[in-house]
Amino acid sequence: DDQVKFHLLDAGVRLFLAEAPKMLPIFVRLLEEAVEDDTNPDIHDRALFLVRRLSAPQGLETMLRLKDSLFGIYLLRT
Repeated sequence: DDQVKFHLLDAGVRLFLAEAPKMLPIFVRLLEEAVEDDTNPDIHDRALFLVRRLSAPQGLETMLRLKDSLFGIYLLRT
């Protein structure tokens, strides 16, 4: 079900931002699966956005700083 996949991705982002070092292997696997998912373009695109954001210079630090801001909350919910 697409809603379950979307909620798994959302929960994965939240857990990763809360416990980045511990969650890294699981989060990478989740992103790989979501990027390869061709059944739902929304999930695929969101995963690609996260991969590109984290691959950017200081992408992880930026996401960790945003997690407590209003923009960060919006970014994670959309």
